[in-house]
Amino acid sequence: MALFPEVIAGLSARGMENVLIVAGGIISREDRDMLYDLGVDAIYGPGSSLQDIAVYIKAAIQKIRDK
Repeated sequence: MALFPEVIAGLSARGMENVLIVAGGIISREDRDMLYDLGVDAIYGPGSSLQDIAVYIKAAIQKIRDK
């Protein structure tokens, strides 16, 4: 959790607001809400299907490209 604010600020400072940010791991409900507020697009916990993650990323990237 500690690194996400820095990463997001660094992306923003470089004009990279349209970068897809996906988090994973054991993340508390409070931290999840904070990450979404910071701009994280999706959070996947342990046991998440790699296929589901890949489908989400492909769809999200297509949505960004279509803007």
